[in-house]
Amino acid sequence: MKIINALILLMSSNLSLSFMNKPKHFSTHTTNAYSNGFKESSVPLSNSSPTNNIIKKYSKKINNKNIDYFEIKNTDKKNTDVILFFTGANSIIPSEIYSDFLSTITSNKFSVYVAINDIETIEELSNYLSNEYRSVSVVSHSTGAINAIELCNLNHKIKKLILMDPVDNRFLSKENFFDNTKNKKLKLKHVDSVLFLNAKKSYSWSITFPQFPFIPSFKIDEHNLISSEKYSVEALEYGHCDILNKQFSDIMHKTVSKGYDDRESNLDIYHEWLSSIVNTYLSKTNLEWNIQINSKLFDSVEFNIKNVTKCCDRNDC
Repeated sequence: MKIINALILLMSSNLSLSFMNKPKHFSTHTTNAYSNGFKESSVPLSNSSPTNNIIKKYSKKINNKNIDYFEIKNTDKKNTDVILFFTGANSIIPSEIYSDFLSTITSNKFSVYVAINDIETIEELSNYLSNEYRSVSVVSHSTGAINAIELCNLNHKIKKLILMDPVDNRFLSKENFFDNTKNKKLKLKHVDSVLFLNAKKSYSWSITFPQFPFIPSFKIDEHNLISSEKYSVEALEYGHCDILNKQFSDIMHKTVSKGYDDRESNLDIYHEWLSSIVNTYLSKTNLEWNIQINSKLFDSVEFNIKNVTKCCDRNDC
């Protein structure tokens, strides 16, 4: 348990130290008050993709907490689907560290709000999003999974959930510290469908120290999460932190979390592949998803797929 705790803390501290040297294009921005009680501000993104010229990063205040979100300028919210994204390190890692990936998702005409580690504020945010946008879905990375699942159980309008390399960090809370949470299944009350979107190297051993599996034994998978429909996609050549902006992903690759071997190449292809998977899963019916995921649309990254049946919710699975 001490090793697991250290790994999670190391991920958070390494990224926080790196983030102290922000790229120059993340400038201070001005906040304006709006009549609905929220405060909002924006800053243009500087990115290599041409589509990012029309994408802006905004900041909205809820309960005096800053909520970052990514959106195409002049978005018609009522005709736009929104994603609530939970970052790693228990939703503490700031949005800037995921900005390349989140911008790529936004280019597919989603709005993306980044959750913070405050479930009451995020529940209020999710209710606001449910009223303002066409639909709300949830995506999480790493130890953001538990907060994401809790939020889904608080908002009955959220019907789809994507868990990227999910980790069960319930043992870190005071009430569960001496309890065996590993054997307690998680249950989704309202979500109709969940996708496990994993990077294989998060779970693979290496003889090179210190590159051991970054996902500990407290992983969440189809066997310990109860939901009506479950699917699984696994990228074979990528690691737990390759979802991050390259400068941060490279730091983790060289320390505790081995990623894609060719670090000279950029991670845009992987981010685009992840974004395509997210877009297809959230925008299609289950039947359309099954057809498209088995086509050649996603061949830019080598991956395995698995349609998980309901038997995984039974004890004899």
